[in-house]
Amino acid sequence: MNQNNIEHYLNQHYDHVQPITLGWSHDLKYCVSNDSDSKKFFIRINPINNEVSEKYRFDQMQTLYLKGLPIQKPISFETVDDFIVQTFEWIEGEVLEFILASLDINTQRKLGEEAGKILKRIHELPSQYPMDWIAFIQRKFERKLMAYMQCGIKVNHESDYLSVLEKKLDIKNRETTFQHGDYHVGNMLYANGELIIIDFNRSDDGDPWQDFDRIAFSTKISPEFAKGQIQGYFNHDVPEDFFTTLRYYFSLNAFGSIPWAIPYGEQEVAVMQEIASLIHSWYENSDIPTWYK
Repeated sequence: MNQNNIEHYLNQHYDHVQPITLGWSHDLKYCVSNDSDSKKFFIRINPINNEVSEKYRFDQMQTLYLKGLPIQKPISFETVDDFIVQTFEWIEGEVLEFILASLDINTQRKLGEEAGKILKRIHELPSQYPMDWIAFIQRKFERKLMAYMQCGIKVNHESDYLSVLEKKLDIKNRETTFQHGDYHVGNMLYANGELIIIDFNRSDDGDPWQDFDRIAFSTKISPEFAKGQIQGYFNHDVPEDFFTTLRYYFSLNAFGSIPWAIPYGEQEVAVMQEIASLIHSWYENSDIPTWYK
């Protein structure tokens, strides 16, 4: 994508164009507005070679919005030259990651439960195509492990994580669904006392339980929120094999996160190593993390 062309396009259509630098995605994000009215919009720019996957995500977001889920309203999807322009409503609110710890414990737990209920509703959307999940996740494990071995940087507690993965846990062929793909407090807004879910740019299809694999980022800030999210999702009746499955997905991410973070720099690699150490500290002769017990 030619950034000069993108900025020229945006400046032709909007009086005010403000780049947004939060987040770890490679896409370009902007807050835009015109002098003629007070409306602001959120714009996401992607390469045109991602058109099929991006359109799928946009369409799924439209479906979720029409079902009444608290997400940004999708407004338009356009292709311009070699890039895609997706426009959403702008929501004034605070990123939950930055304020959650300042809220009282009961509010943290209630927001977690609400996040779990919203996630459950996201997973009501079926997969676009049937999937053999066990075969898919095995291939994913092999790809991530190969990339990890080739990157030359070690994850903390490598042998313990590898042991979990090599046990070939009973990952079931559950019916796959649409996934948010990056569900944690950094992708949630707190607006007028309400939770708003944002940033679906990593959404895809898969085991709905895999959507809990980013909960470590939320737990680092508020274990009560994370506990509430699980209980809200399962309506306080958590299946016996959930935590075993979640530990498998945590271990898979421990390997995959290192080569993924390298292009973002040493600081991001260090963050992923820190998260791996944090997750490892949760387990004491049980697949149920200590903060949940």
